[in-house]
Amino acid sequence: MRINNNIPALQVFDSVRSANRLVSGSMLRLSSGYKINSARDDAAGLAISNKMRMQINGLEMASRNSMDGISLVQTADGALTEVHNMLQRMRELAVMAANDTMVDDDRQLIQDEVDQLLREIDEISMRTEFNGMKLFGPKANQAHGFSFFTDDHAPSRIMSGIRVSEGFPEGNFNNISITQLVGPGALDINVQLAAGATFNLVGGGTVPVTNVTTTPGSNEVIIELGPPFDGEYAVMQVDLRLNAAGTGYEIRVPDPAGGWQLVDADNPLPATFPIDMNINYRDHSAMVIQIGASRGMEMIIRIPQLNAATLGLTGMDYTSGHFFQPGSTANPIIMIDDAIAHVSAVRSQLGAYQNRLESTVISLDITNENMAQALSRIIDTDMAREMTFFTQNSILSQAGISIMAQANQRPQQILALVGQ
Repeated sequence: MRINNNIPALQVFDSVRSANRLVSGSMLRLSSGYKINSARDDAAGLAISNKMRMQINGLEMASRNSMDGISLVQTADGALTEVHNMLQRMRELAVMAANDTMVDDDRQLIQDEVDQLLREIDEISMRTEFNGMKLFGPKANQAHGFSFFTDDHAPSRIMSGIRVSEGFPEGNFNNISITQLVGPGALDINVQLAAGATFNLVGGGTVPVTNVTTTPGSNEVIIELGPPFDGEYAVMQVDLRLNAAGTGYEIRVPDPAGGWQLVDADNPLPATFPIDMNINYRDHSAMVIQIGASRGMEMIIRIPQLNAATLGLTGMDYTSGHFFQPGSTANPIIMIDDAIAHVSAVRSQLGAYQNRLESTVISLDITNENMAQALSRIIDTDMAREMTFFTQNSILSQAGISIMAQANQRPQQILALVGQ
């Protein structure tokens, strides 16, 4: 029997301290609702749960993006509904004007109404917006920026003056070189395809560049794509001239004032080495909808430019009798039929976009729900199980404290020996 070290009491104290630590952990998990409250609770589970939480947050935002895309498509389709109605009215008027019971004054009145309808179609084209973006405004065959590299691959300079066909995709050219300059004065250029000339699509994939042509004495370079974009092309405007000193050449591009702006004058004569062009193009008509939680999970929505000109309705004359002659390609009835078919095709595509986006929202919500369930199994507290542990450890703690009180009484038994 010893009084300096009460070994039984120390052993009981360790058990009580361990039980209290378990009780504290259970109380934290019960109060927070989380099984993992710090990295020490489950290091691997914490890392996995953070990745899953990131995925879930991304899925929620992708679902919202998709619903915004549905609203955008519905806005465009709603505008085209009224365009369809106006085209139907114009066709009724064309059928009326084609009847020879109409005199010239009657046809002029019909023409006045048609002119107003055409003006309203143009107004709808420019007025229809979603979040400040014009949905039917000018897109293709307008100036776009692109960059190029000089022979030493110095930092690129921005050039203007590229226009593209209606269905031209997004991406960038590689390995297209200006290989020969013929001067002096305004230089003719010879553009050749280098080995492996391709057009790299945004989102992955490549398209072969099948042909590059120039017109002698012209500053235009036409680049044509291969399958699956056969027939699509880009037209660049590049002006190559000798500099004033005659020691090198200058690359000029169109400026907004209608003249030519100096871009590069660093290359010395003879101008026979290539200028490698890396042309980046972003189609203004393409809207990218992020429909997934990760990079590259995108959907492209293309809404073409729609107005009286693009529908082929400019120049319709309801007052001229020859427009209604059999076989005339300028017959307003034929022109409006083509316009109605075109608008119908665009609306059909918009409907397909909407159906796809609605399916995407459903798929995202289901995936999000399943991911949330998996995350819950990792980080959420099983309340019934944890309450069992809490009760068990609480009883052990209380029992330990009681026994520790008894153990602390044992040294007092020595006093009986001293008293003897």
